Amino acid sequence: MDILGPFLMATGQRRFVIVAIDYFTKGTQAKALATITTSKCEEFFRKNVVCRFGVPKILITDNGKQFDNSNFRSFCEEALLPLEVSLPTVQVLQFAEAENEENLRGNLDLLDDVRAQALDRMISTKRVRMKIFRVGDLVLRKLEVFDPKAAVEKLSPNWEGPYKVSKVLRPGAYSLETLFGEAIPRTWNAENLRQYYQ
Repeated sequence: MDILGPFLMATGQRRFVIVAIDYFTKGTQAKALATITTSKCEEFFRKNVVCRFGVPKILITDNGKQFDNSNFRSFCEEALLPLEVSLPTVQVLQFAEAENEENLRGNLDLLDDVRAQALDRMISTKRVRMKIFRVGDLVLRKLEVFDPKAAVEKLSPNWEGPYKVSKVLRPGAYSLETLFGEAIPRTWNAENLRQYYQ
C-alpha cells in the first residue's frame, strides 16, 4: 500500500490517492481522499482489500506514519487476523512506484478523454441550429412539458396542437395562442415546439 500526492485539489477537496497493489496479480485498488489519516487508511484497507480479496499474508508499505504506527498494527492484528507489516525492499519499492505511475498516467489519460468528449459535445451543441418561428406560424407543443401525467403511457401522443405563435419574446422563446385567439399561459421554448404542417 502507498499514498500518492498531494495533487491539485479535486472535487470534495481530494488531493491524495491511496493505492493497494497485489504483488503477484498486479491487481490495483485506489481511492482519492481529502486527507490521509490512520483511520482512512484502515477503512480503505478493510473495504478495498480485506472485504474484496481476503486478508493478505503480508502487507508491505513504506515508512509512512499512517501505516507504521501502533493503531494501524493493532487494527491489523486484532480486527482481522495476525498480519505481518513489512518495510519494502528496493525492488518492491521500484515495482510499486512504477505501478503507481502507470495507474496515475492511465487515470490522467482517461480524464483527458473525458475532457475531449465534453469539449466535442459543447462544440457540436453550438453547431445545432435553433428552431426559429415567426408570429402566425402554426406549431405543436411537446405534451410531456405541458402535462407530464398525460404523456406517461407508451401509446399516448407526444405532441399536441396546433397552436399559433402570437409573440416572439426573444430568439427561442415564444408566446402561443389557440386557433381562436385565446392566450396560452407561460413562455414556450423552441426546443418544446415543432412546426405544424397542414
